[in-house]
Amino acid sequence: SFCTGGLGETGTPDCICDDEVRKNPDGTATIIIAPLSLKESIERKGFNFMRWGLVYKPVLVHRQMLAATGFDGRIGNVPFIDRPPAPEDRNQAFFDENAAPNFIGEYAPTGKIYSILEFYTWLKTPPCN
Repeated sequence: SFCTGGLGETGTPDCICDDEVRKNPDGTATIIIAPLSLKESIERKGFNFMRWGLVYKPVLVHRQMLAATGFDGRIGNVPFIDRPPAPEDRNQAFFDENAAPNFIGEYAPTGKIYSILEFYTWLKTPPCN
């Protein structure tokens, strides 16, 4: 499943379970986390919508509870970083070295951040008034 959450919360305000995910024709999935006002436009295009809840320091949670041990995309293949990066590690080299694609290849989630205008341009849907 894929969930939204926050560093100050123990719950997850919104989740999409594996069997609920709409897949793209190539087998991948596009999950868009956005304000509720964009839900209709997103779902009309066939994408998965999730909303940010009112959380402290929002995070995305990729839960993979029963992945087969030999599965190349198993999230368990990504080493766990058990502490916040030290100030001297907060650099591009540290993030590049620990990036999920290094450990699970094409199965690693990717993301983009858009302004609402940029998002509508990407979605090719005129903004609702």
